Amino acid sequence: MQKYCAYCEKPFEAKGENQKFCSRGCFKLNYIRSLKAEKPPFFLCPNCGENTELKFNPKKDKGLWENFICPICKFKPTD
Repeated sequence: MQKYCAYCEKPFEAKGENQKFCSRGCFKLNYIRSLKAEKPPFFLCPNCGENTELKFNPKKDKGLWENFICPICKFKPTD
């Protein structure tokens, strides 16, 4: 089955329907690019209304999110 690589866009012969990359190298480079594309999220405080850029991802670092306090008004969000 002839396909085009999702990273380098070169044609290649796929071994299965789900194969998207021509090589393991292209798969890894695509993964690294997707990690770098993630920008830090912002927290909009419901108490003071200020936007604060988080230096961590709350979905991945749950411990940091549980201990997070708004730096402006000291509001602690709860989920």
